[in-house]
Order: sequence, then C-alpha cells, then structure tokens
Amino acid sequence: MRDIEAGLLNPHLQSELSFESLSHTQISRTLRGYDAAIMENLFSYLLSLIHLEEKGMDQSKAYIVDLTTFSLNKMRYPWAEFRTTKSGIKLHLRLALLKPGDVYPDKVTVTNASVHDVNQLEILIDQKLATYIFDRGYLDFELFDRLANDGFFFVSRIKKNTIVHVMNHYEVAEKSLVDSDQMVVLGGSNAYLTNPYRLVEVDDTQGSPLRLITNRFDLSSEEIRQMYRSRWEIELFFKHLKQQTTVKKFYSRDENGLINQLYIALIVQLLTYLVRLHAKSPLISLTVVRYLLASL
Repeated sequence: MRDIEAGLLNPHLQSELSFESLSHTQISRTLRGYDAAIMENLFSYLLSLIHLEEKGMDQSKAYIVDLTTFSLNKMRYPWAEFRTTKSGIKLHLRLALLKPGDVYPDKVTVTNASVHDVNQLEILIDQKLATYIFDRGYLDFELFDRLANDGFFFVSRIKKNTIVHVMNHYEVAEKSLVDSDQMVVLGGSNAYLTNPYRLVEVDDTQGSPLRLITNRFDLSSEEIRQMYRSRWEIELFFKHLKQQTTVKKFYSRDENGLINQLYIALIVQLLTYLVRLHAKSPLISLTVVRYLLASL
C-alpha cells in the first residue's frame, strides 16, 4: 500500500486523476468498501477482451484447475475460521493454457479453507470440448463419469492404491517415457465401477510412477504425458501470486477487502497478458511482470 501511495505522488498522474494525494490508509479503506462484484465484473470484461484478441487462433484450449490456500490469523480473521487454531481461505482457479508458458487466469472462486476441493471443480468446468487438467485431490469416480457423459475431457491422476480393471493394452513406442497405456475401469468389485477410461503410466522427474487417467482416447500416450506435465504451470502461477504480487500480505481484515485484493492480483495478470498480445511479445507473462516490476 505504501508503494502505491508513493507511486501516486507523480504530479502528472495526480493531474490526470484530479487528486492531490492518497494515503495508504485511504487505499485500504477503499479496498474494503468496494463491492467485490465490481472487481469480478472488471475481471470478466478483461477476459472478454482477451477472447476477442484470440479470435482466429487455435481454440482447442486446455485448462488447468487447482487451488491454493492462504493461512490467516484466527484473531484477525475470525470469519474465515476452519480449524480451532487457525483461519484460512482457498483460491480455486482455472488457468487457460494455450501452450507452455502461455497461460492466464480464466475463472475463479474464493471459499473458506474448510470447503472440499471437489465441490468447486464442477463450477470451474463449464466449457465442453476443452480438456481440464487437475490433480488427484479431485479424485471422484462418479464425478469423472458425469464429466465424460456431459462431453467434457479431462486428464487427472489417480492414487497408487486405486483399484483398476484392465480391459485392453495399447502399444507403447520403444524408448518412450511412457511405461504403459491401457483401457481400464476404475473401482472395486463390490463398489462403484466407472466408464472405461485410459490409464497412462509414466515416471515423474524424480523417477516415481504416476498413474494418469483420461477420457482422451484420440491423443498419443506421449501427448497425454506432456499435457499432465503442463499442470506445473499453475504451481508456478500460485508461487508468483504469493511472492511477487499484491497478495504477499493482506491489508484488510474484512472479507470483502480480502477478496478485492485477490481479484486485483488476478486483474494484473490479465492486463499483462493483454499487453503481451498487443505487443506480440514472445515472452511469457511471468517474465513480462518481472520486467515491469524492475522498471518501476
């Protein structure tokens, strides 16, 4: 907030905005007072500009879905209590992925940290023919079937102890990084059994096995491997969000002010992406943000 206050001392900017000064305490109060719907609408408007810019581009998008938790002091944020000793909120995010490094936030929900991850997944999955990439924290057999039956594609990961029934084996290329490629049904013999899915087994960068589940039978096993590998993009995005943007520290104890601050951080990412599109820059968005911060 003090950085913003210092930046607003620019006389030309003050003249353009018709004010003489604005303190960090005034900014904090304003943040708390704005209806979060205003920020949500601005976020949606910027998304619409991006979609207009993307017309004519390859629209076979993939989306990465995940969440990050912000731990909060229980005394300062009693409204966000989710354990006896702490408070917290979750930012549930859908990140649009056009190619490696080419990502932007596309849809968001904010909940108490006690809300189960799976409850938000169906809210974030709403565009058919796109492929949604998410981790095993969203493992739910009946949900997988609902998504597949409704025309949504997904690539996810199942647990080591998930019971699978192999129906067919697919050939894997020699010297491939894929260990096996099979058609399977998930679930125990006396429990819920899923639709047939594709199970691609690979090793991660540490050599540990990963079991990837998908309803994309049209892609090669290597493409499935690469698609799941791109899930790392959202981990980098969350790391950047917490370390380099306006959410390194929350300035309001009020729920509305906190949500506004999160939206401002995401709006900055959309503006950066628009700058890249207009400038036709080959740089990834996170690099553009670093350059902008360094130039301030």
